[in-house]
Amino acid sequence: MRVFDDKQDNVFKLLSEAISEGIVIVNKKQEIIASNEAANIMFGYENDELEGKSLNVLIPKNYHKNHRDHFSGFMNHFETRQMGHGREIFGLRKDGTKFPVEAGLNPFDVYGEKFVMALVSDITIRKNHENQIKDLNEKKAANYRNQFLGFVFQSFNLINYKNAMENVALPLYYQGLKRKERQEKAMFHLEKVGLAEWAKHLPSELSGGQKQRVAIARALASEPKLLLADEPTGALDTATSHDIMQFLQQLNDEGKTILLVTHEEDIAKMCKRIVRLRDGVIIEDNIISNKVSFLVISIRSLFLFIHFSFVIIFNPEVCSNSNYNPT
Repeated sequence: MRVFDDKQDNVFKLLSEAISEGIVIVNKKQEIIASNEAANIMFGYENDELEGKSLNVLIPKNYHKNHRDHFSGFMNHFETRQMGHGREIFGLRKDGTKFPVEAGLNPFDVYGEKFVMALVSDITIRKNHENQIKDLNEKKAANYRNQFLGFVFQSFNLINYKNAMENVALPLYYQGLKRKERQEKAMFHLEKVGLAEWAKHLPSELSGGQKQRVAIARALASEPKLLLADEPTGALDTATSHDIMQFLQQLNDEGKTILLVTHEEDIAKMCKRIVRLRDGVIIEDNIISNKVSFLVISIRSLFLFIHFSFVIIFNPEVCSNSNYNPT
């Protein structure tokens, strides 16, 4: 069944190939009427090979009945939603292999006909990492956190009887580094946060902003892959909070991935991506970076131009630098 005319089809292909997720569009009979290259590669099909096939070819057989019931209910309500809340969902490749996926369903209407666009992500690598972490014992989990994660707390959590350099060097002790190397690394990171001259000062001799910079230096000392910041500005005044955020922005621009939790709207707006939670459920996910925001607006405008609209859900990795590109 042909949904778009030639002009619309060209625009759809242009947009769909610019998106990293797999796109599969089906009609109300669950017949596939379009797919992008990412979806074809993900499921192991040639270009245009999926068109006209039943959606069931992409779903493991033991899920067919449940999927049919879910799809029927979805078509009755016809609203955007994420699949698989509270349960795992799987895709089926052409060669018969099964793999875990995430999928967002986006309904739209063209000339009175109802269609559904599914944005599909292969989450095999993520699931493998989750399983590795889940199987760690307490000691291995602690080593994993020390090696890969850095923590910045609202209340700083500095040791009062140790000076700034000793606080920063502490995680390195548990990594087995020798004293001289620990001190050199600690001084390097104190200099990075602008506190080299305060290295011998105790926490009681530092301002709130300086304490938080020491805490950030401590989190960075072990060179973590991910920096977790829990309300890092919660105990600071407005001016100091913005100074700390500017420093975190600088770290992010240098390539450090940062996950920050805050209740402050002005602090959230200084980030490149905002995910809002309510009662443990994601209710909003917005890219703030000007470059990405412009792309989202452009895509919507083009879709409106071809007489239909639906929600584009980007599911990028954590925005880790200013050159982030969703494609």
